[in-house]
Amino acid sequence: MVLPKIAQVSPGGQVFFKAVWRGNIEAPLETKSEEGRYHTRMDMDQTMYLATTPETAMQEVAKRWGGDPAEYTVVSARVKLSRCADLTAEETQGLLKVSEDDLTGNRWRSCQQVAASLRARGYEAVLTYSAADRPKGRCLIIFTENFKATSGVELE
Repeated sequence: MVLPKIAQVSPGGQVFFKAVWRGNIEAPLETKSEEGRYHTRMDMDQTMYLATTPETAMQEVAKRWGGDPAEYTVVSARVKLSRCADLTAEETQGLLKVSEDDLTGNRWRSCQQVAASLRARGYEAVLTYSAADRPKGRCLIIFTENFKATSGVELE
């Protein structure tokens, strides 16, 4: 299945954000949890979670970890991708049989299944809703094992 709408993450790179706990600042883009909305223990080392704004990044941390904002700093990263599925597009949701509520609710299994399916199809990332910053927040979940030669994430 080829998804009809692909989120555009420009070849020149687009800036995204992540809130990082001060104890993890040496490796700020690594995923620290064994399981998350779009990854399982098996692929945690190949998954990055970023947000479209610094505010969304901080809200994600607060929701997931109950983090004290004073313990976190926001880093920015320039992202270059060529194949990113837009899960905010209704057409894509219909093909994958998921809804906005599925993508932002407390049950992660459907998100993990969507991620596994898209990983298997070679997608480098998904653009999706932020569960913490609804309705406008967006997150980019990157599957590093599918990077192309021109893909990358570079801290700014």
